[in-house]
Amino acid sequence: MTKRFIEMGQVVAPHGIRGLVKINPFCSPERFESYAPFYDKNGNKLTVKVKNLMQKQVLAQINDIKDRTTAENLRGLTLFIDRHALQDLKDDEYYICDLKGMIVQDANGNKIGVVSDVENYGASDILDIQPTQGPTIMLAFSTQNILSVDLEKSIITACLPEETVGEQ
Repeated sequence: MTKRFIEMGQVVAPHGIRGLVKINPFCSPERFESYAPFYDKNGNKLTVKVKNLMQKQVLAQINDIKDRTTAENLRGLTLFIDRHALQDLKDDEYYICDLKGMIVQDANGNKIGVVSDVENYGASDILDIQPTQGPTIMLAFSTQNILSVDLEKSIITACLPEETVGEQ
């Protein structure tokens, strides 16, 4: 099942004395504002005005806050967008937020674990799978390893490489 609201950034600190905050965006900083409108975790609409970009962060004013003290209270605020603001994907593409929490099973239907995160170190996406016992399994999200993804049932069917199977 897909989520209606998607995390798009988090306020990490106030900036200056005029109510601006630093936001770590979960997308390209240059594209962050294009995903507006933003919401808080309760679905309340937020007014976010991007004022500047700082390296990998966004400087913004939220809800017309004009002072540092009030802006300090926003630290840790997660900004969400409505899923409909995202573009449609091809059949073999997935949003990371949809993969997190999915059950991973082998071709026989035996549970391997649950996707706890998705990493990318440059070569490809890697599923961090938390098995019921033992250490995290890292599995490349490739056609060799991933047999199917069923978003409706929240199940990924995978084929673990031999060297991984012996470690469980």
